Amino acid sequence: ELAVRETLSRKVGAYSDLLRENCNRIGDLDLALGKAQYAIKRNCIRPEIIEEHLIGLINGRNLLLEEILENKGKKVCPVTISLKDGVACITGANMGGKTVSLKLVGLCAMLAQHGFFVPCEEARVGLSSYIHILVGDSQNLQRGLSSFGSEMEELKAMMDHSKDRALLLIDELASGTNPVEGMALTRSLVDYFSKKP
Repeated sequence: ELAVRETLSRKVGAYSDLLRENCNRIGDLDLALGKAQYAIKRNCIRPEIIEEHLIGLINGRNLLLEEILENKGKKVCPVTISLKDGVACITGANMGGKTVSLKLVGLCAMLAQHGFFVPCEEARVGLSSYIHILVGDSQNLQRGLSSFGSEMEELKAMMDHSKDRALLLIDELASGTNPVEGMALTRSLVDYFSKKP
């Protein structure tokens, strides 16, 4: 039995390069088909990739929220947004869709960056050199950091890595500290990124 296995292994091994190449091609084809099927199922479109660093989405939909609402027999409210280099602040009432909109921008930027279709009626995307999204509770119990401490650590990493054509999405910065300090930190951060080339 061992001798038969050894003989067969040698015969198959002689074609290892060809087999590996075919496996890679089958994998590429499988990925392309999966991307296409998902785009059709979720009504996604091919984004227009442009040279200018901006993101323009017309009637974009957050896919996770859309799926949750569809299961409840409801429709998602689409978002139209246009962002370019600089700082933009989204304000509004609680439960008004600010975080969902922020996540939608990040989702579409990442999907476009990796060759996927996006959940919009129309999309123009300038590719980014660095994308970082800071959303939600980032408490790190293993390292003994509070939500605020972890958020500051992540914010430092964002600032260290952000260069030309970076997309930084930050939701409710410093919400884990008192409102006066949180507002001061947010203002200083907006001022810093406004002046950064």
